[in-house]
Amino acid sequence: YEIPKRDWSSDVCSSDLADNPALLEADPGYRAKLAALSYVDRMRLLEGNWKVRESAGLMFRREWFRVEDGRGPPEATRLRYWDLAASAHHKADETAGVLLAFLNGQYWVEDVVAIRERPLGVEQAIRQTAEADGRDVAIWIEQEAIGSVGEHLLDHYQRTVLPGWSVYGASARGAGSKIQRAKPASAAVEAGLVTLSRAAWNGRFLDQAQGFPEAKFDDQVDAFVGAFAKVHEGGFAFVSV
Repeated sequence: YEIPKRDWSSDVCSSDLADNPALLEADPGYRAKLAALSYVDRMRLLEGNWKVRESAGLMFRREWFRVEDGRGPPEATRLRYWDLAASAHHKADETAGVLLAFLNGQYWVEDVVAIRERPLGVEQAIRQTAEADGRDVAIWIEQEAIGSVGEHLLDHYQRTVLPGWSVYGASARGAGSKIQRAKPASAAVEAGLVTLSRAAWNGRFLDQAQGFPEAKFDDQVDAFVGAFAKVHEGGFAFVSV
C-alpha cells in the first residue's frame, strides 16, 4: 500500500517516517505495518501530520465500502452483534444488530437491524432476528451495565429470550474509546475488505458510518465495530451456517 505524499501547511509538524531511519533499520517491515493502520494514524506516523484528527469522513467513507448482491460464502464464520437500547422515542438511540461474515481476510455485512422499541419490543425483535439467522449464528450482546446488572441482563437473554442459541456477553470496558475501538474496522474498510449485501438498510448504515464519530447516532457503527472485534477473538466455538 503506497501513501501519496502531500503538501501539508507550514503550521503542521512535518516530521515523518523518513526522519526516523533508525525505525526502518530496526524493523524493515515497519512501513508496511504503518500502511495497515487507519487513515488518521497513517497520516500522523507516515506523513507527519500530527494535527489531523478522527472526524466525520476520516474514519469511514461511503465509497470505501463495497456493495454487492448476495451474501458471503456459505462456509464463512458468522455472528450477530447487538448494541442495545430501550426506548421507542424517535430521538433516542437505536437498538442495532449487525450480522457479519468473515472468511480469509474478507468481511461481509449481510444484514443490519435497527429499531427503537421498549425492552419487550427489543427482545421480540432480537428473537425474531435470531430465528431468521439460524441457531448456528453466534449472538453477542453488548453489556453496558456493570457488575451484577449486566450479568442479569445476559442471563435473561440466555435463559428466557434466546434459549438454544449460543449467546455471549460483550463489554467495551477497558478497550479504549469508541474511536480507538473503531480503528481496526476503519482500516479494513478503507482497504476494501468489507462488503455490504445490497439491501434497503444500506443507506442509513452508510450515513452513520460517514458521520462517525461526530454524528448524533452511531449505534449501527458501534454494532459493526463490535462484530468486527469479535470475529478476531477466541473463547467460544464458531460454527458456519
